[in-house]
Amino acid sequence: ALGDDHPDVGASLDTIGSAHSRLGDHAKALKYHERALAIKIKALGDDHPDVAKSLTGIGIAHSNLGDYAKALEYLERALAIRIKALGDDHPDVAASLDNIGLAHSGLGAYAKALEYLERALAIWIKALGDDHPDVAASLDTIGATYDALGDKPKARKYHKRAHAARKRREERRTFVE
Repeated sequence: ALGDDHPDVGASLDTIGSAHSRLGDHAKALKYHERALAIKIKALGDDHPDVAKSLTGIGIAHSNLGDYAKALEYLERALAIRIKALGDDHPDVAASLDNIGLAHSGLGAYAKALEYLERALAIWIKALGDDHPDVAASLDTIGATYDALGDKPKARKYHKRAHAARKRREERRTFVE
C-alpha cells in the first residue's frame, strides 16, 4: 500500500478531479485537485512539475466556476514552476500559457489574452509541428479571441489556418488493415 500521502495518490486525485471537470461538476473537481495539491506539496515540495499539474487543475476549476481572477493565481504559479523545471519551449509551458490566455479572455481582457495565446501557439508549432491538434485548437482559440475583439478578418485568418492544419493532418493519416 502506498499510503494516503504518496504522490501517486495525489496523481489519482488529479485524474478524478479532471473527470469531474469533464462531467461539468467543477466544484467537486476543485476539491479533488486541492487534495492532490496538498499531498504533492508535502511529498515533492513546492516547485515540482507534478505540483504544477494540480495547480493547473485548480486554476481550470476556478475558470470553469467563473472566478477568473482566482484561476489566474493558480495558473500563473503553475506556469512559473513549468518554466523553471521544463524550460521556456516545452509543450506543458504552452498549455499553461494557453490556460492563462483563456482566463484573461474570461475577464474580457482580450488583448492580454492574445499575448499568452500567441506565445503558446509559437511553442506548440516549434515543438509539435504546424498540423498538430493542439496547434489547430490554439489557432481556433486565437481566432475566437480576435472575433471577441471585433476583428473579423483576423479571426477568419486564424480559423482558416486551423482548418488547414486539421486537413493536412487528415491527409497524412495512414490506415492499417
